[in-house]
Amino acid sequence: MEKFTEYSFLFLQDQQTVKWLFVLFVAIAVFILCLSLLILGARTSHPVTKRLYEITKTNLPTHSRGKLTTNIENVGSFVAPSENSSDRVDARQRLQYAGYGDNALPYYFGIKCILMLLLPGLTYLAILFFPTIESTTSMIAIVFSCAAGMIAPSFYLDHKVTQRQREIRHGMPDMLDLLIVCSEAGLGFEAGLDRVAKEIALNNLEISRELSIVGAEMRAGLDRQSSLRNLYLRTGVEEMRSLVSVLGQSARFGTSIVDALRVYAEDLKDKRLQDAEEQAAKLSITLLFPLACCFFPCIFIVILGPAMISVYKAFAHLG
Repeated sequence: MEKFTEYSFLFLQDQQTVKWLFVLFVAIAVFILCLSLLILGARTSHPVTKRLYEITKTNLPTHSRGKLTTNIENVGSFVAPSENSSDRVDARQRLQYAGYGDNALPYYFGIKCILMLLLPGLTYLAILFFPTIESTTSMIAIVFSCAAGMIAPSFYLDHKVTQRQREIRHGMPDMLDLLIVCSEAGLGFEAGLDRVAKEIALNNLEISRELSIVGAEMRAGLDRQSSLRNLYLRTGVEEMRSLVSVLGQSARFGTSIVDALRVYAEDLKDKRLQDAEEQAAKLSITLLFPLACCFFPCIFIVILGPAMISVYKAFAHLG
């Protein structure tokens, strides 16, 4: 209470207003707590869920995933934007690029909401152990911790998207080589995709999963062009869109699919080699700062340390 009054008085300069603000803050906190408990208990008290539990005499499906996972999902479903919101559409697309399904959307928003509340609370508790910290500094730390809780899941998701797209991009030449071999061996395109999905699983699991989905869509009745277009929409890799265009033009003009895949595979191999050369060229610059800050000081201490000790002893003896 004293900390809260001290922080609020810095901005309001009115003791009575600060007291009413604290009462309002407590009322809002109690309301959110009651609403959260109502949401968390809504699923287990649902009539359909109770009826299924009475028939099967087994644990509820939500319990099998763990209470923490279920609670995060419920919180995320409550705080998630509306269905047609641009934030929801963008988050769903990024989750697809990262390899997660639509069911991961509530978890994503739930984790963001929990971190936005948890990190400021932990920061406030840590500040209580250091009473010498100024009130302005404490307020800034709490605000920054709240912002970090909101931004950290987004940064992690972007990292997963970049990592997965890089893995798919580097594995595409090997995938096309296997598909060319299968096509030259007499397999059809659909059968070749299934075979490649099995063979490439040891080398690139992400491509194997995506090709398995494409094969399942084709067996379900979806045409080849739409299945490959969905592959690009799930991954967001530009090379996949170029592959869809190459296969579409090959089918439209009646040219050999094997020749088209072979030319495109060679192009992707050149791009992969150029990317490797670029990373190798950046390596010397990347290692410069660790060497200058960590490695060289240790060498100087080992080499010059004994000499400096001898010089110090010599001057101490003369003195």
